[in-house]
Amino acid sequence: MYPTARRGIVLAVAVVVATGCARPGPVGESRPSDRVVLRVVDETGRPISGAEVRTGGSVAITGDDGSVVVAGRGPVAGRVDASGHLPEPVATEPGETTVRLWRRRGPDGRRRAAFHFGGDVMLGRRYLDPVAPGTAIVDPADPTTAREVVVHLAALFAAADASVVNVESAVGEFTADDAVPGKRYVIASPPVLLSALGLLGVDAVTLGNNHVADFGDLGIARTIAAFEEAGIAWTGAAVEADDSAHVALVDTPVGVLGIVGGTTVDGDFVNERLPTAASGPIDDGTWITELRDAGTTGFPDWPAGEVRAGDLWRWFTAFEAAADPEAVAAAWQAVRAVFPELQDWVARRGHGGARGAGREEIARDVAAARRAGADIVVYELHGGFQYADAPSSFGRDRVRRAVEAGADLVIGHHPHVLQGVEAPGGALVVHSLGNLLFDQDLLRTFPGAFLRTVVDEDGRVLEARFVPFWLDGYRPVPVVGETARRIFGRLRATSAIGAEAVRLPDLTVGLVPGRTEGELTVDDAGVVRPRTFAAPAVVTLDGGVERLDDPWVARVVAADEGIAYGRDLLGIGGFADDLADGRGDRVAGWVAVTADRIRFEAGRVVVDAGPSRTILRTRGRIPIPRHRLFDDDGRPLDGDPWYSFAVRATASGPATLGLRLVVYDVDDADPLRDPVSTVVRTVVVPVDLEPGIGDVEFRIPEAAFAPTADLEADAILPYLELRADRPVVVELDDVEFVEWRSLTPRVGHVVEVSRLQGPAGAAVTLARLVPVEEAAGEG
Repeated sequence: MYPTARRGIVLAVAVVVATGCARPGPVGESRPSDRVVLRVVDETGRPISGAEVRTGGSVAITGDDGSVVVAGRGPVAGRVDASGHLPEPVATEPGETTVRLWRRRGPDGRRRAAFHFGGDVMLGRRYLDPVAPGTAIVDPADPTTAREVVVHLAALFAAADASVVNVESAVGEFTADDAVPGKRYVIASPPVLLSALGLLGVDAVTLGNNHVADFGDLGIARTIAAFEEAGIAWTGAAVEADDSAHVALVDTPVGVLGIVGGTTVDGDFVNERLPTAASGPIDDGTWITELRDAGTTGFPDWPAGEVRAGDLWRWFTAFEAAADPEAVAAAWQAVRAVFPELQDWVARRGHGGARGAGREEIARDVAAARRAGADIVVYELHGGFQYADAPSSFGRDRVRRAVEAGADLVIGHHPHVLQGVEAPGGALVVHSLGNLLFDQDLLRTFPGAFLRTVVDEDGRVLEARFVPFWLDGYRPVPVVGETARRIFGRLRATSAIGAEAVRLPDLTVGLVPGRTEGELTVDDAGVVRPRTFAAPAVVTLDGGVERLDDPWVARVVAADEGIAYGRDLLGIGGFADDLADGRGDRVAGWVAVTADRIRFEAGRVVVDAGPSRTILRTRGRIPIPRHRLFDDDGRPLDGDPWYSFAVRATASGPATLGLRLVVYDVDDADPLRDPVSTVVRTVVVPVDLEPGIGDVEFRIPEAAFAPTADLEADAILPYLELRADRPVVVELDDVEFVEWRSLTPRVGHVVEVSRLQGPAGAAVTLARLVPVEEAAGEG
């Protein structure tokens, strides 16, 4: 029996509104002023004079009315400090913004603290060895280059009493020979990563993931030594296999914060896919199909003669089920003597690795944190499926186990995208915080957020809020406006749909909806709140496309036949200057291929078109799976999709706008093989633009996305191309790539919707999800 009594965090979310955030205005709306004015007040609304506002290297002091004009133009980001108050991260648009600060002590004298939690972190691969020569971001010999990667986010993330991230790599200098053989991806970050973490104010890291052991026990030892030398607490890994957890402890104003964590991604799934000798005469020239002499050992039923790795894995799993730990360790050494490529990423079987996240391990680890003196326990769970919008059933089971064992907060990692929030048993759970510092190139991996919690000494969460950013060139940059609102919208949708990710028979991943009914949501300021549904609203269609004022997350109460719902897969088509990087010449998610003829101005892109093509594209590919939702038996629930494109264009003369789609087959399902991206086809849909302002919208031919005999069409890279016979200025705004599906199968379920279409007179009834503004807690 493990202790379950805890001084649990009672979720009393968000007692202040839009703390540190301005409510963004409508898409394309011009800002009233280029300057930023902050008004700093306390919880009661009284102005705070003498507060320090730090943005972009400058410091300004608030006057008697709590106001200050912040230096610089465009969006700004930084932190606000005032005596007797918690530091507050802030990112805001030009205009006036009110920032409310929490007092260090509540009206009843109870102390308070702010904790920050970030997602996946590394500084390897493309940071050091980019695709384009001469464009490396980090110099392993220069700590300054590592600090420059995080400079825009650092002040915000460091505005806390304790901060924690998931470091998803080994840390140190290694050679290729040091790497674990046979692993698809191995990641090493140079020691200058510690300089970046220092600027971010990181106090503790979890290493319980599937990459800490990429360079074996040597890598684990060097990684742990690096953090100990830097004075950063760590958890989640061990050089030797044992049955104890190393607890990261951080002293805070409200007591000791204890962090433990582990991973469900242990390598077994890779081994289970290995062929055996009975699989037939296959030989692809790799160790996966190679036959090797197993030799002889003293183990019972040891495979004789030539075997494949899969034969030894199957023998080992049968042996392990009935053997003691010492015999298991010896058997593992024996099978790896023949096939060192067999994978095992957790600390067990006589070797080091990440901490596992089995049900019993989780209970022991949470109990160990309490015994070590932790007043508040955070469990960091690494698991689920990469790029999925929802946790797996396996992961959700482990989350609930952590809560049952007494964890006050559970933070998820591994999917590399943001996932939703819930509160099982009264403990706040974030299923995935996505990436904080990572080098992936899918568009969906660029939006990010870190979690800020304000907690009192009785363990109550007074505020839980997401602070949004965008990985711009793999550098985290705070964002405001429409970009921030879209990030919060994804968190809102993934929290509400209540889906679980499952692996399908073809090894791809889909979602089974309606597994849970989420009780929390995220509002337009990133604040976590209880949720409810508004009174149902009836939308009657006129035969055209009905565009909702903002993307809705809503329950479909009723829908006539023939109605389709659409959602924008881009989410970055407003072209507003939402990056708080002090530059003003870039926007989130887009690359100006012909940069000399493209400008981003006032929430639109301005193109100097002429006889040669002017090209703009997204920074990453967008997945377009044929099906997203499945039932428990793996049958599709959502019907076949179709797609449309929309843009608002203003042209000074005749021009041609071309939507070019490079359509890909992305095969990343087999954990034994490197992913393969193959161009299926390139499709260009031209549209003639007349002088003036016009809304362009058209359905993209289904043939663009048709599979071939060997390839699926499951991802796109969109380009916008402009050409004119003579010089013409074209302004583009409100660009959307819309996925459409039939609404009928979704009646009774929650959907994310931005557009509707159907026969004239057809009606749909939607109950929109809304935050509950009045939450319990102190003011």
